[in-house]
Amino acid sequence: MRFLWRPLPYSRLRECDFLNCIDENDSSSWIAALKIFICIVIKSDLDENGEYCAMITYPQIQKMTGMSRQLICCGFDKLRFYKIISSEGVRKKKHSLLTCEKVSTRQKPLTKRFDGLSAGRWCKLPLKGLIDDDGVIPSFLAMSNRNINDLHALRLFIYLLSVRRHGDVFIVVKAETLMKKLRLKRVQLTLALAHMSALGLIVKERYREGDFLSLNKTPAYAFLLCGWDVLEWNHNRIKESNWRNDYLESFDNWA
Repeated sequence: MRFLWRPLPYSRLRECDFLNCIDENDSSSWIAALKIFICIVIKSDLDENGEYCAMITYPQIQKMTGMSRQLICCGFDKLRFYKIISSEGVRKKKHSLLTCEKVSTRQKPLTKRFDGLSAGRWCKLPLKGLIDDDGVIPSFLAMSNRNINDLHALRLFIYLLSVRRHGDVFIVVKAETLMKKLRLKRVQLTLALAHMSALGLIVKERYREGDFLSLNKTPAYAFLLCGWDVLEWNHNRIKESNWRNDYLESFDNWA
């Protein structure tokens, strides 16, 4: 079965502030960790025991991302250290995404296995436009795995997916929010967004200048990410020939 998107759990990422735990002096390992995380999200499904997990090997990850075995090993180490995933097995390991469950308002979230059907606390990762028919992620192959803009682009990609509102195909977020949540300076944000566009992770982008006369018009961005047209797709739209154009028009009219 060809999926249009896969569920990406983000509660554990937020709980341990994983997207901000980066060390720019070790950017390669962090780039590897985020790439592997996305690969596991893509490959995760219910196994014969009904567990939601990804059975994936190093050669498969190498094919999808173009990374070396050493870099993949470093990326897995970070994901396990921060309890983003758990792994079982020797050669073809079973990797399970971890999420959080609040058992009371006073207790901290508990790490548990993501079941793929959890109510809330996950977002949609589009497959169309991200992964090709050969199972390769072209935008990952285009990365040098050393450029700090590669790292910021991956962080932004995951964050933007996590804040998309249900029912919307494009994402609107304040510039100030992006800089605050991901601890980016203005120039870093600008370079990372340009890099995302060059890699094909952003399809279209609009920027709204702030208006000091209106509190409702603060500087903000609107984005259409790769695979945007499958995020809210349903079978009823087969009959609607212009639904993509309608969304594009609403995006172009955003201000």
